[in-house]
Amino acid sequence: IEIAFKNIQNQSPKRPNLYLNFVEEILALILSKTGETEKAEKVMREVVSSYSSLMKSPHPSIARSHEMMGEILIRRKKYGEAKEVLLKAEKEYIESLGEDDSRTKRCRE
Repeated sequence: IEIAFKNIQNQSPKRPNLYLNFVEEILALILSKTGETEKAEKVMREVVSSYSSLMKSPHPSIARSHEMMGEILIRRKKYGEAKEVLLKAEKEYIESLGEDDSRTKRCRE
C-alpha cells in the first residue's frame, strides 16, 4: 500500500491536489481498518488541511474528510478531539447537503 501511495505522490507531488486527496483518503481508511491508526491519523490530517485550501466551505468533501478524521480519532481513543471534528463534519454536511441527508444523520450517531 505504501509503495503504491509513494508512486502516486511522485506523479502528483504538488499540494494541495484533489486527486492525491482522494487517494490519501483511501489509504487512511485502509490503514485505520488494518490497525495502523497512527499512520492513518497523520495521512488524514493532511487531507483535511488540503481540502480547506482546495474547496470553498461548505462542501461535502470537506465534511467527509472531517467525518473520516473523527472515526480515526475514535479508533485512537481521542474522544474529545473526535467529538469536535465530528461536530465540524455535521455542520459542514448540514450547510452543504441539508439536515435530512443520510451523511448528516450518520454524523449524529
